[in-house]
Amino acid sequence: MLALAVYVEDPQGRKEEVKAVPNEGKKTFSVTYVPQVVGPHKVTVLFAGQQIPKSPFVVGVDKALGDASKVTAKGAGLEPTGNIANRATYFDVYTAGAGVGDVTLAVKDPQGRENSVEVMMEDRGDATYRCTYRPTQPGPHAIAVSFAGAAIPRSPFTVDIGPASVAGACRTSGRGLQPSGVRVRQVADFRVDTRKAGSGDLKVIVKGPKGLEEPVKQTGSDVGVFGYEYRPLTPGKYTVSLTWGGVHIPKSPFEVVVGPEAGPQTIRAWGPGLENGIVGFAIEGPSQAKIECADQNDGSCDVLYWPTEPGEYAVHVTCDEQDIEHSPFMALIAPDDQASHASKVTASLPVPRIRWLEIQFKIVTVEYSRTVAGDT
Repeated sequence: MLALAVYVEDPQGRKEEVKAVPNEGKKTFSVTYVPQVVGPHKVTVLFAGQQIPKSPFVVGVDKALGDASKVTAKGAGLEPTGNIANRATYFDVYTAGAGVGDVTLAVKDPQGRENSVEVMMEDRGDATYRCTYRPTQPGPHAIAVSFAGAAIPRSPFTVDIGPASVAGACRTSGRGLQPSGVRVRQVADFRVDTRKAGSGDLKVIVKGPKGLEEPVKQTGSDVGVFGYEYRPLTPGKYTVSLTWGGVHIPKSPFEVVVGPEAGPQTIRAWGPGLENGIVGFAIEGPSQAKIECADQNDGSCDVLYWPTEPGEYAVHVTCDEQDIEHSPFMALIAPDDQASHASKVTASLPVPRIRWLEIQFKIVTVEYSRTVAGDT
């Protein structure tokens, strides 16, 4: 009969005898037991019915370490792209079936610092944890997720944070945003340039005179430059709201007064000044330019104007204070690239007229008449 006896008592007072297995030579014994609860356990060792020195032994039992390889994580906050600075993002960690362990989160900014990014963790139950962080600068961030002290699969995750939305950096152009000139059934087009405005969503809403939304068609998208058009069907005041990242861009909402449908047109305007031009070196706001008009005494006149700053100019051609068809004409004035050198121009007789830093177009009137209601 074995003179050695071993008993294990758990924190609830349940006592169990465990088997002592003699090792080779029978001078030592091995004892194995599996605790079922957390807390201090008493291990009593008796030899020949007497406790050996230091018996009973007190053994602390902690939670079993989980298996990090069985943990998964997913969500927008772990996507390689699509997150932006100064906007909170999140992902979920799933630990079901992975055992017992604590979930820890560490976020390193592009400089490798951990204390610059605000993080928060929420236990949502069902072995699911919501991890939220708010990056404050653009660039690659390292998202480290651990369970029971070990990294989960694919951790650390690399997330490239985009720049914050800057609605004030958006730029607009086009006839469809001008305060006047658009007429019923004409196409009113415009463009929005977001290339320097960071990451965001562009939202376009056009409302008619009755406050109802009008159909808007996107006509193009090229590396942050978006084109749109709408076709008003009734005269009156329209509003065009443009937001980037949920914030109105400069001058939005735009107010556009749509005039009645144009009748037969006997006035025409053409020339390079209605399309593109080269700017000089003097500085002046793009909304105003020096204008000269020369009557040719043949039913036409030449119009010259001097834009002195790059940008988009709206050229209104009116009759009886009403824009003619297609007016205003949108002229995109490019910066002076110094590619033109008047001193290098030569001419032989007859000497042509050279306009330096001028933009010209012609207006022709042909038997224009106005019919007023009630006239006979």
